[in-house]
Amino acid sequence: VGSNFTRAKQKMKLFKIIIIFFIIFSCKTKSQENAKIISPNENLKYGNSLKYILENSTNSNELSTDIIANLSVKNLKFISTNDKIYVIDSLTKKIQKTFNFNFTELKLELLSVEFNANKNKTKVLVTTSSGQSSTSLIFQIDISSLKIDWLTEYSKQIETSSYSNNLKTIALGTSYNQKNKNSNEYYSSLFLLNSETGKFLNYFEQGESVSQIKFSDDNNLMFAVLDWPHTDTFVWNLKSREKKLGAFGKDNISFYNIIDIDENYFITIGSDGIYKWNKTDTKNYKIVYKATINGSDKIYKFENIFILIDYLNGSANPPIIKYFDSKFKLTDSKKINTTFNNTTSSAYKLEGIGDNNKLLCFDIKKKNITETFELNEILEMEK
Repeated sequence: VGSNFTRAKQKMKLFKIIIIFFIIFSCKTKSQENAKIISPNENLKYGNSLKYILENSTNSNELSTDIIANLSVKNLKFISTNDKIYVIDSLTKKIQKTFNFNFTELKLELLSVEFNANKNKTKVLVTTSSGQSSTSLIFQIDISSLKIDWLTEYSKQIETSSYSNNLKTIALGTSYNQKNKNSNEYYSSLFLLNSETGKFLNYFEQGESVSQIKFSDDNNLMFAVLDWPHTDTFVWNLKSREKKLGAFGKDNISFYNIIDIDENYFITIGSDGIYKWNKTDTKNYKIVYKATINGSDKIYKFENIFILIDYLNGSANPPIIKYFDSKFKLTDSKKINTTFNNTTSSAYKLEGIGDNNKLLCFDIKKKNITETFELNEILEMEK
């Protein structure tokens, strides 16, 4: 009798476990069915740039001359402080244009500005951030005329942006945003604008936060490096916005920066080194350089040379510029004696913000800092 009672208890226990698994599975399935990625188009507004930006105005209350973003395009330097953008001739060091932000409309001080130039260096895209629940601005400046082509407002924060290599589209990445607390609808965190008009084109079935976007050299793929807590890299075929090509990542490893190598491979930097990935197989990867890397580090490609800006002790300290050949063999290292942040690249040069708010140019071939650019000096000369 005791044996039969024990078996009956075991059967009942097993039955309860099965019921629990069924309930969990049913709830999960229901939640997955209800969760939707929806278009962010309703958060976009197209307006007159004069509402937010005053061109060549001298009536702005200057908040600071600390540089928060910089970009060199042809012979021009685009430099942003937290209240205006200066366009300066690199040779004469004369100010060609200023764009003053109208804080009566913006309400909040700018927290960040990002510059991007398109592939043929004819346009510069500007995206701004002013904190949560405030307007982000996306606008395009024509290089030849220094006029604003269009301006688009977004009611959420834009984390990153990128031009496509065919010049036709602009990709924007955001943090994840739920439409409202009582809904399982999430706005897509990855979507496209028409680069000629600034108008919405389409969105991808992605809700995870984005920290970086890159297009492949052949413009067939788009890479979205995810932000915390995911930190993988999604790869999308631009012809299919509903299903990603793959999620490239590894448990317990954070991934930051990305470089497209060729039609078969791309690389990312992770917290334990540089990874080389096969585009068609998420499990096919190789750690080509093992090292402890933090989230501030960046990697760049100049023909067959790869450059890693390695902030061993954090971005508040001077970094080491590391050189790798095409097989990722470390060939040289150069430590610079200044901070070097907000870096951008062009024509075998790296530009970044150094000590005392100086804009510095590191020459890849000469392997040292060859130019120092001081905004405050230029402003004094213009008075």
